[in-house]
Amino acid sequence: MSKLRAYISSSMTGRSGTDLVKQAALIQNLGRHYGVEILDPIVEEGVEESHVLLANNLDTLRKFFSRDKEMIRKAHILIDITADRKSFGTEYEIGYARYHLHRPCIRVHPNLAHSVAVIESDVICRDVETAFRTAVMLFGSPFQRLLWAIHIAKHSWWRLILVRLSIFWWWI
Repeated sequence: MSKLRAYISSSMTGRSGTDLVKQAALIQNLGRHYGVEILDPIVEEGVEESHVLLANNLDTLRKFFSRDKEMIRKAHILIDITADRKSFGTEYEIGYARYHLHRPCIRVHPNLAHSVAVIESDVICRDVETAFRTAVMLFGSPFQRLLWAIHIAKHSWWRLILVRLSIFWWWI
Protein backbone atom coordinates (compact mmCIF):
# COMPACT_ATOMS: atom_id res chain seq x y z
CA MET A 1 0.00 0.00 0.00
CA SER A 2 1.24 3.47 -0.89
CA LYS A 3 2.00 5.55 2.19
CA LEU A 4 -0.04 8.76 2.50
CA ARG A 5 2.13 11.85 1.83
CA ALA A 6 1.02 15.12 3.41
CA TYR A 7 2.40 18.57 2.69
CA ILE A 8 2.30 20.68 5.85
CA SER A 9 1.34 24.27 5.22
CA SER A 10 1.72 26.85 7.97
CA SER A 11 2.47 30.50 8.48
CA MET A 12 6.21 30.98 8.95
CA THR A 13 7.18 34.61 8.42
CA GLY A 14 7.17 36.59 11.65
CA ARG A 15 7.46 33.52 13.90
CA SER A 16 10.51 32.49 15.89
CA GLY A 17 12.74 29.65 14.75
CA THR A 18 12.19 27.97 18.13
CA ASP A 19 8.42 28.00 17.64
CA LEU A 20 8.75 26.60 14.11
CA VAL A 21 11.19 23.84 15.12
CA LYS A 22 8.88 22.74 17.97
CA GLN A 23 5.94 22.71 15.56
CA ALA A 24 7.91 20.62 13.03
CA ALA A 25 8.91 18.11 15.72
CA LEU A 26 5.27 17.69 16.77
CA ILE A 27 4.22 17.18 13.15
CA GLN A 28 7.00 14.63 12.51
CA ASN A 29 5.93 12.67 15.61
CA LEU A 30 2.29 12.66 14.52
CA GLY A 31 3.35 11.56 11.04
CA ARG A 32 5.26 8.61 12.47
CA HIS A 33 2.36 7.71 14.79
CA TYR A 34 -0.24 7.74 11.99
CA GLY A 35 2.04 6.35 9.26
CA VAL A 36 2.01 9.52 7.17
CA GLU A 37 5.05 10.71 5.24
CA ILE A 38 5.51 14.40 6.05
CA LEU A 39 6.64 17.01 3.52
CA ASP A 40 7.36 20.05 5.67
CA PRO A 41 8.97 23.30 4.45
CA ILE A 42 10.30 23.98 7.96
CA VAL A 43 12.37 20.80 7.80
CA GLU A 44 13.33 21.32 4.13
CA GLU A 45 14.51 24.87 4.75
CA GLY A 46 16.59 23.78 7.73
CA VAL A 47 15.02 26.31 10.09
CA GLU A 48 17.05 26.40 13.30
CA GLU A 49 15.99 27.16 16.87
CA SER A 50 16.30 30.87 17.49
CA HIS A 51 14.32 33.59 19.20
CA VAL A 52 14.79 35.75 16.11
CA LEU A 53 11.62 36.13 14.04
CA LEU A 54 11.79 34.59 10.58
CA ALA A 55 11.96 37.19 7.82
CA ASN A 56 12.33 36.69 4.08
CA ASN A 57 13.34 38.68 1.04
CA LEU A 58 11.89 38.22 -2.44
CA ASP A 59 14.77 36.10 -3.77
CA THR A 60 14.48 33.70 -0.82
CA LEU A 61 10.70 33.53 -1.15
CA ARG A 62 10.94 32.75 -4.88
CA LYS A 63 13.37 29.91 -4.23
CA PHE A 64 11.40 28.47 -1.31
CA PHE A 65 7.98 28.79 -2.92
CA SER A 66 9.21 27.07 -6.07
CA ARG A 67 10.49 24.20 -3.92
CA ASP A 68 7.26 24.22 -1.85
CA LYS A 69 5.19 23.77 -5.02
CA GLU A 70 7.38 20.81 -5.96
CA MET A 71 6.66 19.25 -2.55
CA ILE A 72 2.92 19.93 -2.96
CA ARG A 73 3.01 18.09 -6.31
CA LYS A 74 4.55 15.07 -4.53
CA ALA A 75 1.93 15.13 -1.75
CA HIS A 76 -1.42 13.36 -1.77
CA ILE A 77 -3.00 15.95 0.55
CA LEU A 78 -2.26 19.34 2.08
CA ILE A 79 -2.76 20.00 5.79
CA ASP A 80 -2.88 23.67 6.81
CA ILE A 81 -2.04 23.60 10.51
CA THR A 82 -2.28 27.35 11.11
CA ALA A 83 -5.61 28.26 9.50
CA ASP A 84 -6.25 30.64 12.39
CA ARG A 85 -3.33 32.86 11.28
CA LYS A 86 -3.29 35.02 8.17
CA SER A 87 -0.65 33.88 5.68
CA PHE A 88 -0.56 34.79 2.01
CA GLY A 89 1.90 31.93 1.40
CA THR A 90 -0.51 29.41 2.90
CA GLU A 91 -3.36 30.83 0.83
CA TYR A 92 -1.38 30.39 -2.37
CA GLU A 93 -0.30 26.87 -1.36
CA ILE A 94 -3.92 25.89 -0.73
CA GLY A 95 -5.00 27.44 -4.03
CA TYR A 96 -2.27 25.58 -5.89
CA ALA A 97 -3.02 22.25 -4.20
CA ARG A 98 -6.81 22.46 -4.29
CA TYR A 99 -7.67 24.29 -7.47
CA HIS A 100 -4.73 23.47 -9.73
CA LEU A 101 -3.78 19.94 -8.62
CA HIS A 102 -7.21 19.00 -7.17
CA ARG A 103 -5.66 17.67 -3.96
CA PRO A 104 -7.78 17.53 -0.81
CA CYS A 105 -6.94 20.16 1.82
CA ILE A 106 -7.45 19.76 5.53
CA ARG A 107 -7.43 22.91 7.63
CA VAL A 108 -6.84 23.14 11.37
CA HIS A 109 -8.67 25.94 13.14
CA PRO A 110 -9.42 25.60 16.87
CA ASN A 111 -12.17 28.22 17.09
CA LEU A 112 -13.85 28.28 13.71
CA ALA A 113 -17.62 28.61 13.98
CA HIS A 114 -19.31 30.72 11.30
CA SER A 115 -17.14 31.22 8.27
CA VAL A 116 -17.11 30.60 4.55
CA ALA A 117 -14.21 28.23 5.30
CA VAL A 118 -16.67 25.88 7.01
CA ILE A 119 -18.76 25.76 3.83
CA GLU A 120 -15.99 25.64 1.23
CA SER A 121 -13.16 23.66 2.86
CA ASP A 122 -12.77 19.96 2.18
CA VAL A 123 -12.21 19.20 5.87
CA ILE A 124 -11.80 21.41 8.94
CA CYS A 125 -10.52 20.03 12.24
CA ARG A 126 -10.10 21.67 15.63
CA ASP A 127 -6.62 20.22 16.31
CA VAL A 128 -3.66 18.76 14.46
CA GLU A 129 -4.05 15.22 15.78
CA THR A 130 -7.65 15.08 14.56
CA ALA A 131 -6.46 16.34 11.18
CA PHE A 132 -4.00 13.43 10.90
CA ARG A 133 -6.57 10.90 12.05
CA THR A 134 -9.07 12.28 9.51
CA ALA A 135 -6.46 12.33 6.73
CA VAL A 136 -5.70 8.65 7.23
CA MET A 137 -9.38 7.77 7.55
CA LEU A 138 -10.46 9.63 4.38
CA PHE A 139 -7.37 9.53 2.13
CA GLY A 140 -5.10 6.82 3.59
CA SER A 141 -5.32 4.29 0.77
CA PRO A 142 -4.75 4.62 -2.96
CA PHE A 143 -8.37 3.49 -3.51
CA GLN A 144 -9.70 6.30 -1.28
CA ARG A 145 -7.55 8.81 -3.16
CA LEU A 146 -8.88 7.45 -6.46
CA LEU A 147 -12.45 7.89 -5.23
CA TRP A 148 -11.60 11.50 -4.29
CA ALA A 149 -10.16 12.14 -7.77
CA ILE A 150 -13.31 10.71 -9.41
CA HIS A 151 -15.50 12.85 -7.14
CA ILE A 152 -13.56 15.99 -8.05
CA ALA A 153 -13.59 15.16 -11.76
CA LYS A 154 -17.36 14.64 -11.72
CA HIS A 155 -17.95 17.96 -9.99
CA SER A 156 -15.34 20.18 -11.56
CA TRP A 157 -14.68 19.26 -15.20
CA TRP A 158 -18.17 20.05 -16.42
CA ARG A 159 -18.13 23.35 -14.57
CA LEU A 160 -14.71 24.12 -16.03
CA ILE A 161 -15.98 23.50 -19.55
CA LEU A 162 -19.10 25.63 -18.97
CA VAL A 163 -17.06 28.48 -17.48
CA ARG A 164 -14.64 28.39 -20.40
CA LEU A 165 -17.54 28.45 -22.87
CA SER A 166 -19.21 31.34 -21.07
CA ILE A 167 -15.95 33.29 -21.13
CA PHE A 168 -15.64 32.59 -24.84
CA TRP A 169 -19.19 33.83 -25.48
CA TRP A 170 -18.62 36.87 -23.29
CA TRP A 171 -15.84 38.07 -25.60
CA ILE A 172 -18.06 37.84 -28.67
